[in-house]
Amino acid sequence: MDKLPGESLWDHMNRGTLTRRMLEAAGRELRRAHQFWSDEFAGPWSHGDTSMSNVIYDEKTRRVRLIDFELVHEKSLPAESRHADDLLVFLLDILSVMPSRQWLPFTLYFLNAYGDARVIAALEEQLALPNGMAWIWWGVRTSFAHPAKVKKRLEQLRDLAVHLEHYRTVAAVRARKRRRASISCQVIRPGIPSPSSRTLAIKERAKAVAPSIPRRPPIRT
Repeated sequence: MDKLPGESLWDHMNRGTLTRRMLEAAGRELRRAHQFWSDEFAGPWSHGDTSMSNVIYDEKTRRVRLIDFELVHEKSLPAESRHADDLLVFLLDILSVMPSRQWLPFTLYFLNAYGDARVIAALEEQLALPNGMAWIWWGVRTSFAHPAKVKKRLEQLRDLAVHLEHYRTVAAVRARKRRRASISCQVIRPGIPSPSSRTLAIKERAKAVAPSIPRRPPIRT
């Protein structure tokens, strides 16, 4: 880290000098890195610990570099899940520290620059606040921000992820072929999710351990 030019985005954020250009550079660089082939994963590479302290921005070249590759995702996880976790770890720093008027637009800058609709869709599955022991790890990831604040921002972020995925998917379809709108309405039938069933699904996902959360609690030495 001492040999790399620039400063971490974490330092910039806490000093109040974080900019849209920096976040867009981070999104593009992470997308580029996720396209690398990894023999270890037998598929696309993922970082495993993309906190903002591990993202270095060089003002002169306007380039971002990733550092600290000590933690590695489990090999059994699919690439999209690993990539979504990299996005989540980065965004948890933003939503836990940044002021209310800034965190959401700054999140949008980063996700728009990353620009992979499939990974952003997978990110939605990881945006439920965890329960039990898993919360300890989320507490570390969010600098022990107030749980109510984290929950509220996660809900907003979940809606944002859905919006981004929908926007990109619809734009791609329209670019390939314009379709006529349906003149009939779909009748609700058994099996179509209702708002209450979606809430239950979110609660069930909250009980699951995210890829970046170790299976065992921390041990004091």
